[in-house]
Formats: sequence, C-alpha cells, structure tokens
Amino acid sequence: TLFQMYGFLRWVQAVESLLFGAPVSFVVCVYVMCPKLTNDRYLFLFEVKYTAVIYFVSLFLHGFGTILSLFYFLVGETFVIWAAWIALSWVSVLSTLWIPKQILLKLEWTDAAPNENSEHDEKLFEMFTRHHRLDAFASHLNCEFALENLLAFIEFVQFKQHFKATYFGQYEDTVQLHSYHIRFDFGEQPLQSEIVYRSVHDETNKPRLMEHFKKIAVLLYNRYIREGSELEVNISSEQRMRYNLLMQNEAQWLSEAEISAEELSCLFDEVCLELYRLMNYAFQRFKKCDDKVLDALQSTCVSSISYASSSDCASPDP
Repeated sequence: TLFQMYGFLRWVQAVESLLFGAPVSFVVCVYVMCPKLTNDRYLFLFEVKYTAVIYFVSLFLHGFGTILSLFYFLVGETFVIWAAWIALSWVSVLSTLWIPKQILLKLEWTDAAPNENSEHDEKLFEMFTRHHRLDAFASHLNCEFALENLLAFIEFVQFKQHFKATYFGQYEDTVQLHSYHIRFDFGEQPLQSEIVYRSVHDETNKPRLMEHFKKIAVLLYNRYIREGSELEVNISSEQRMRYNLLMQNEAQWLSEAEISAEELSCLFDEVCLELYRLMNYAFQRFKKCDDKVLDALQSTCVSSISYASSSDCASPDP
C-alpha cells in the first residue's frame, strides 16, 4: 500500500504477479508431470488436478485484473481480489471438505460395500470361519503389507480364549469381542499360537496361572505393540502409551501391577477392536477381487498365516 501511494503501482503489481504465479505454476507443472494413476483410491490425482485448475483460473483472473487496472483501476483491482479469494478459499474447501466427502462415499471405504462374489453381504467375522477365504484374505493382507494385523488379532483372541478356558474353565469355540462373536477355521491343521499355548505346570494354582499369562501378555506386547517391534501394529499413540505404562517395565508388570483375572482376560480387547476396524477396510477391497485374483492369491501364498506365525515364534518360554 505504501509503495502504491508513492507511485510504484506497476512495480507492486509485477512483484505480486511473480509471487502469485510461481506457486501456481509449480502446482500446474506437478499435475502435468505426475504419472496418471489407474486406481486413484485416495483421490490424490483428483485433488492435484482440480487444485491446478483452481490456481490456473485464479492466475488468469489476476493477470486479467492487472492489465485491466491500467485502464480501469477499481474494476481491475476487483478482479485481482477475486483471484486471491478463489486461490485461498476454494483450494481449502476442496481438500478439507470435498475430498474427504468423496472418499467416504466410495463404497470400498464403508462397511456397506456390496460383495459381488457371494449371495449375501459377507462380514469379516463370518469370513474367519471359512479357512479357504481366510487363507486368501491373509494373502491379500500380505500384498497390502498389513499381515501383522491379522496375526496379532488371532493371537490376542486366542490369548483371551485360552485364558478363560484355563483360569475360569470356560471352554468355548467362539470368543465374544464387543458385538462380534469370533471363531476361526484354519482347515485340517488348526493353527495355535506358540506363544499363547505353552504348557502350564499347575492349572489349579491360580496365582501361578496369573503370573504365567502375564508373562504371555508381555511376549505378545513385545511382538506387536512395543515401538520398534518387528510386527508392530498400527494403533493410536494413546493406546500404545497405555500398554507401555503397563508392560514396558516387565519386572514391575509381573510383580507389582495389580490386575484382576477379568481385566487380564480383556487386556487386548481394545487393540483387537482397532485391528478389526483396520482389517475391515482391507476386507471391503478384498471382496471386490474377482475369481482369478482370488485363485492367484491362494496358489501363490497358500498359508500366509501359518508361515508368518511360525517363522517368528522363537520366544523364550514364559
């Protein structure tokens, strides 16, 4: 404004055009040079494309207003202000409101995604009871680099099931997890966690049983929840912090931590629900695979669960 008052209007307009045009030109170049995605699931290319369009329109209005201000100053400056308003507000609306809305509307990101391969809408917990589908889904997760979610979910559920059977004498085929009833079918060779199903010397000694399962809980924590673990699962920082406070100090967890048998049986329920939610997103994409893709998954990686589970179970006996 001060430069304009002292007669440097043309210089001010030139600097404004340069500062405004440089980032706009950069975004347009990024879109032109960006490889065109065949499956823009996250709408990245869509966002870059329309951001470039908005910036290009605003740049055009800015240039038009700058030229027009040479003859009609107020009208030209109005176009310049419109250009700045479009560039600053429309892009924000696109990235914060429109894009998230479109992602949520895509069926593959919702629980209501239809399954074209079956007569009814198959649920994730139903798929666990069909070992051929479970093997194929494990291979699908392996391709998405998320197999650890399924491995952790299985071992946490088996921990709950085995503890209730050993400590309370409640032998059940299914495990209730919130509103879900979880049961696994691993085919002819039942898969049992080598960490969870370790021999117990005296099942009648309740304090020894509690210590035994607290040691198992630490092994599962070190395998899936501890930061930097080989099979670290993706959970919130708040959840991870709570488990760190409980079990990061193993000696304190085993000797001083006060926890009831009911609480111990539900120790990993919160993580299981989060893993179930993450796997459900992958399951909606898995259900869209055609028969050829499913056959390829089953033939190339027949037992992803068994291989991954047995290849990393060399943990000390609790």
